[in-house]
Amino acid sequence: MATQKPSIPKKILLLTNIDRGEANVFLATSHALLQADPDVKLHFATFGGFEASVISVWRHARRTLPYAKPITFHEIEGLPMAEALRQYFSRKEIPWRNNYLPESFLAPPGLSNTPRAIRDTAPIFIPYSGPQLVDIFFSIVEIINKVAADLVVVDSLMTPALTACYHLGVKFTCLSPNAIKEFAASTQPLGAGLWKYPATLPELDFQAILPPHVFPCGPIIRSAPPISDTEPGLERWLARGPTVYINLGSICLVTEDQASELAMAVKTVIDTVKKQSDAPQLQVLWKLKKCGEYRVLEAGSRIYEILGKEIQADLVRIVDWILAEPIALLQTGHIDLSAGVRQVVLPQWTDCYDYAQRVEMLGIGRWGSRTTKPQWSAQELARELLDVLLGERSDAMKQKARELAELCQKSGSGAVTAARILLAECQE
Repeated sequence: MATQKPSIPKKILLLTNIDRGEANVFLATSHALLQADPDVKLHFATFGGFEASVISVWRHARRTLPYAKPITFHEIEGLPMAEALRQYFSRKEIPWRNNYLPESFLAPPGLSNTPRAIRDTAPIFIPYSGPQLVDIFFSIVEIINKVAADLVVVDSLMTPALTACYHLGVKFTCLSPNAIKEFAASTQPLGAGLWKYPATLPELDFQAILPPHVFPCGPIIRSAPPISDTEPGLERWLARGPTVYINLGSICLVTEDQASELAMAVKTVIDTVKKQSDAPQLQVLWKLKKCGEYRVLEAGSRIYEILGKEIQADLVRIVDWILAEPIALLQTGHIDLSAGVRQVVLPQWTDCYDYAQRVEMLGIGRWGSRTTKPQWSAQELARELLDVLLGERSDAMKQKARELAELCQKSGSGAVTAARILLAECQE
């Protein structure tokens, strides 16, 4: 009597830059892969300083999957992309601000500045000198050969890893948090226009033809422990009333001038809501990453002069870091304005403007800095915030946001979808 041979666990190598916008998608997909197949052998390769984040994904997965295999971490030798970009801008004498971003990124888009911004965007794909690129390439080649994975999953912006995969002829696929228009432009019919490319779920984006080699997964978001586990005190504060959550992302740094404009907008919104007799007291959670050194919570500082009473009353909390993941905050149900619900978008550069337009097209929010982009003014921002919170279209925006949330829930987790596609790819 023939016996069935035990199946051999699949082995997947994930290669990504260390930058959070890209790496978080790989962390989320790693967790989903462990959930989909606890026997899968995951290898995660990136630059130094990221091993703890990878281990935390495995530990979180073990809460419900005690037999999930550990994720093996591999450190890529060489410069991370962000540091290589800084060196590139200095080497090429490209004007850039405060060890932050090129001046062209921080200037208003237009006929004179946009070509310069496009030129300064190109180094993102290859910011390295020849010797730097060679060092990273050979480090990745060594990792790929050592792991001998059934499938290599590559960050689409990681040129050294893509080069290594092509050079070795291994089976690989790309994983990206970006809009699909970056991968689908050449497949669109003539006359379609550059404004009609899909991202994430087609229902959430501009109408377009989806090429067969691109798989829209939906939002790929890290699974996170509930806020009650990480910051119970913050959970109790959020539960006091509706909250506006201000988070400009992991890259955006805010000068004192711009922080003051935002603070004045917040002050106007809180005061206006307070005058509405039937409106509950509004509170604000603001994650602020500073550009330069300045005080915020101390008497005499510009921000405190504007919001001191609200800070003393604990209606406004301004912090530089929140331990809980953003998705955990949203899942409390107390956030009244932020990503995932109604939104006011403050685009800073390149594809950010696409998302500001999507929010308005979908009817779930407003572009908060149309006339002052990429900066913002207190007057314009307060007007758009109040339009979303109290305006005639406010209830319709809230309803539309709920409908899109239900659509995403029916479509399933983007990370789960990505994991399913990758595991199926291993079988082929």
